Amino acid sequence: MREFFLDVFTTLHEKNIPNLIVDVRNNGGGEDDLGKRLFAYMTSEPFPYYRDLIVNKLSFEFAKYSPRPFSMPEDVKKNNEEGR
Repeated sequence: MREFFLDVFTTLHEKNIPNLIVDVRNNGGGEDDLGKRLFAYMTSEPFPYYRDLIVNKLSFEFAKYSPRPFSMPEDVKKNNEEGR
């Protein structure tokens, strides 16, 4: 998807296409970083992606079904240990 975004937005720029419709209906979610990356192509200003991110556990049973290893980011683990 990262290469796809780059190709699409490069083409839009080169062809001077002023409008883009992004249809996210029936999108079940997925890799969160892609949402940030997509939005970054649509703005020239810095943006906060989350004000807060709250998780109720540090591990999840469903993760065993993921084709990739899953773990919480280190800053989430650290904040949990510090009681934040």
